[in-house]
Amino acid sequence: MDIYNFLNVLDIINTEKGETEFSKIRSSYGVYLERTGNFMVRGRVNSGEITPEQGIKLISLGRRLNKESIHITTRQDIQFHDISKEELKITAKELEELGFSVVGTGGNTIRNIVISPKSGYENEEFDVSVHVKEVSKKLKDAGIKNDFPRKYKIAFSNNETDDINAQINDLGFIAIKKNDIKGFKVYGGGGMGKNPRQGILLQDFITEEEVYVSITAMAELFNKYGNRENKHKARIRYILDNFGETKFKEEYLKLFFEKSKEKDLKLNLDNSSNKFEYTNKENLYLHPLHGKLKINDLEKIIIFIKEIKYKTKIRLTNTQGLYILGLNKEDKKKGEEIFYDLYNQHKVLSLTACTGASTCTLGFLKTDILVKEIIEFLKTKNEKVLEILPNIGISGCINSCGQHLIFPIGFMGKKRKTENGNQLDIYEIFLGGRRAEVLKIGESYGDIERSKIKDFLFYLGEKILESKKDYQTFVDENKIEIENFLNYFK
Repeated sequence: MDIYNFLNVLDIINTEKGETEFSKIRSSYGVYLERTGNFMVRGRVNSGEITPEQGIKLISLGRRLNKESIHITTRQDIQFHDISKEELKITAKELEELGFSVVGTGGNTIRNIVISPKSGYENEEFDVSVHVKEVSKKLKDAGIKNDFPRKYKIAFSNNETDDINAQINDLGFIAIKKNDIKGFKVYGGGGMGKNPRQGILLQDFITEEEVYVSITAMAELFNKYGNRENKHKARIRYILDNFGETKFKEEYLKLFFEKSKEKDLKLNLDNSSNKFEYTNKENLYLHPLHGKLKINDLEKIIIFIKEIKYKTKIRLTNTQGLYILGLNKEDKKKGEEIFYDLYNQHKVLSLTACTGASTCTLGFLKTDILVKEIIEFLKTKNEKVLEILPNIGISGCINSCGQHLIFPIGFMGKKRKTENGNQLDIYEIFLGGRRAEVLKIGESYGDIERSKIKDFLFYLGEKILESKKDYQTFVDENKIEIENFLNYFK
């Protein structure tokens, strides 16, 4: 796969041959058909970082495309929506030139490697951004493949808090040190969507130079044993389910030790770049509504950063937000005031939600409607309820792009027919999920009509306040009570 092949296809897209070839390969280049007949185009943001220079050019591209916003994804990518067929070439070409390649951002490829959003700017084992950048470079140099049985997702966490959820990826690395030597715990076989599961521990320590060996070993295992007949059972977690933990681990380790003999698979790390000591310890989290970062807001962020005279960084998160990293206290306070509309003090108002059926052809429900209903309703309510309710994840269908399964509160979209044949917007409720430290997949509490969700959330918040407990303790200890009052909303 390479960008030039794709651009050549876009040159002849209006011919029969070009249309046929485009339809075959477009998803591997992050181009997906939307309900309007136009397209979504996804760009890979290496280690989630956007430099001021990239930001300025991204703003220029967005304005030339007449876009109000850029969408931030849960894999630290960016997306432009509603791109016409005529705009595809300039969008893909300029994203490539900016360093946000469309190659391998969709289809059966190794997707963007996600990274702990504050890596390098918080207490950690070590900064893993250097590893992600080096692995991404090796993948690009080797030529990103699009012939896996399905997508292949990788994550790097900078400490055992695991805020990036490495344990629920196809392959996850968690930074640790052993006898003062940098390395990683390795997890494999995790994933969300249908039949979700947490990955298993494959290796309790590999050196930092061996991560690409591990990635290559898992890729070979995937190619060798992945299901190419049924795409719904083709992800790596199904190999784990079929083999069982013992055989899966044995097969992986056999391939790992074979690959470890190949010298060109070892990372050649420039550890000087891994010795950066941040001076300022304040990080400002900004969360645009529904992950839609307005072009004008991005411009304000770039201006704000360029006026700062010390080293800082923008990094996208896997919750559809972004951090301005490495600020001093004064500048963080200033940022909170400047970006008031993007700075939510309350977790429950920083919802993460997939794009939903407004654009996605797979989504059942328009998640933007639910996001708006929740925020507008809760903003008018008791401040203490806002303080106690946790983060929410929303997916428009079972595919889990909104990561609803690992949020404390999650909603998954469904459709249900009434007796008179009308369609009802229904969400399945998941409670008790945990995104970090002790990762946990949320438990289903049944279905609820979309129109009743905002009232349910407020009532849940009031019940937690009455109990004088935190959210997680309340959910863990009051399952029957929650089921009983949920019946009222059903």
